[in-house]
Amino acid sequence: MSASVTAAHLAEFALLRFVANDLDDLERRRAERHLADCSSCREELERTRLLDASLRDVFRDAGKDEFGQESRLPAGDPYAQRPELRAQASGRNAGGPPGADLLASAFSFSRAGAEDAPRLLEAAASGEEAIARELESLDLDAARDRYCIQTALQKAGEGMSKDPENGLRLANRVLSRLEPPAENDSIEASIAERLVPLRLLAAGAQLLAGQACNWTGELDRGGWHLLAAWNLYGSAGATEFELALVELQESQRRSFASLPGEAIVLARRAAETFEEFGQEEWKARAEVTRGIALSGLERDEEALPLFRKALAVFNRLELWATYCSTLNSLGGSLRLLGRLEEARREYARALGRLAREDLPMVQALVYGNLATLLHRAGDYAGAARSSATAATLYAGTGMLLDRLLAELRRIESLACADEREEAFAALDAFRTEVASHGALDLSIVRALEACFAGAEPNFETLSQVLEEAEGYLRIGLSRRRSA
Repeated sequence: MSASVTAAHLAEFALLRFVANDLDDLERRRAERHLADCSSCREELERTRLLDASLRDVFRDAGKDEFGQESRLPAGDPYAQRPELRAQASGRNAGGPPGADLLASAFSFSRAGAEDAPRLLEAAASGEEAIARELESLDLDAARDRYCIQTALQKAGEGMSKDPENGLRLANRVLSRLEPPAENDSIEASIAERLVPLRLLAAGAQLLAGQACNWTGELDRGGWHLLAAWNLYGSAGATEFELALVELQESQRRSFASLPGEAIVLARRAAETFEEFGQEEWKARAEVTRGIALSGLERDEEALPLFRKALAVFNRLELWATYCSTLNSLGGSLRLLGRLEEARREYARALGRLAREDLPMVQALVYGNLATLLHRAGDYAGAARSSATAATLYAGTGMLLDRLLAELRRIESLACADEREEAFAALDAFRTEVASHGALDLSIVRALEACFAGAEPNFETLSQVLEEAEGYLRIGLSRRRSA
């Protein structure tokens, strides 16, 4: 994000990125020029620096807490309590209750915008230039076009499991299109701002970006996007439901970031709100997220009923991506409990359903976990095959990090299966690949080779080196992507 949601000042997320050194050279120069002339933004920058420092303290100290200390979030956590919701003067709640004419217009505009939304999604799938052109063709003073963007963001979130890169591309381009917004005092612009405030569109784009980063594993970047969504929703006349959506994604992020106790707090709060709104599907999603966090606390027995109850909801609603992802989580908990045959059956159920759906990302996840199960069960050849399938599926979705990690696990399984020649060939291909991306210290590759040098592979050392290689890859590819 390079500028602001308001034309006069830098946006909160732009300031967060400035503090985090996440702006490119052009964006930073623009921000520095603005800060030199704007005392208000300089004051906000100092507050942002304090927030950044406190966030780093919170996330650093949180991991030191004992597992099970989940009754509250750490002091100073920005999600410790929900922001007080308030409507903007120009927002959708301004001017009292909407009249019948405005409600009728809203229905007409939203229906027309929904009809236009597929064009945006198709453009996002076609690449950066296509989505940029499509967004530039939209008039932000027109309610129909704002509804079009809003619907596209929502649909991209619903289809995240098919293509997270596509969702991230759309979110970033929408944020760029909203800066600076049109300044127009016309009746049309006033109606558009009342029905779909620009801050709400920006919040929706930040939420989508955070959701996509949860899928791609860019957890730090996703955290800033979600925090920006949280703040925007809090100041833009949002509802408790929209805040719960952010909490759900932040809960998932913290589970992935090894903060399961905190994730449970957020998942519970979100589930309560979804229940109040009568949103059975979303409540089930929140309960699955809570189950994943419980698994992170090694409380898999408690997670099992949450997964199974949610499965019934997703099956009835035919939400197959979420259904199969939940089967994957259920299989993971069973595997951790040592119930390998039950876990294998759940993975088989997921793969059977996925054979009828176009969901390569979810398939890759299931095959990856199946490989872990087979490796643990001593079926190293089967584990190698499953890892190879996962790598191939990830390659088709553009998920480079996940593909390389699957290749690493395949190399380990081949070595354990005493397929030395094939393991060396796979390692050679892996070395060539990571060298082209500059994502891995070659000393790690040499350490991997050394594990195969003797008469018997050194499996203990191999496991340690693989863990170190995974850490290097995550850091290296994240830096490359941000460049």
